[in-house]
Amino acid sequence: MIRALKRFRTTNEQTIKLKSLNLPETLASAHMVPHAIVAQPVRALADLASSTVHQGQDDLDEYEGAAFSIDALPFVIMHYKGHPPDTSTIYLPMTVKDIDQITQCIDKIVTTFGLPKAALTWQRKDDPTL
Repeated sequence: MIRALKRFRTTNEQTIKLKSLNLPETLASAHMVPHAIVAQPVRALADLASSTVHQGQDDLDEYEGAAFSIDALPFVIMHYKGHPPDTSTIYLPMTVKDIDQITQCIDKIVTTFGLPKAALTWQRKDDPTL
């Protein structure tokens, strides 16, 4: 279920299509892996995309999150109850395994949401063995 479609312009005027997806459906359709942490709450990011924040609980803990896609790549932004406040973790599908590809995806997500590079507090390329 697609709830919203936003068009963002990057600094080089390339239009990026950001789609809001249904979080439970996205989580059920693909195994997601954490690849970055940003210093922004999920709700602020969801608001930028006119998306809904879903609250739930899984085997780990209570969470809030939102699901999106950019150029047909689904991703999830979540915050678990025990994680530091005002942070969100970006999850990509397990099929995205190459560090360079992961880094490009994270850069595109951060850029699309208009976040400064300083908001990216950790990403997979910082410690690929995790």
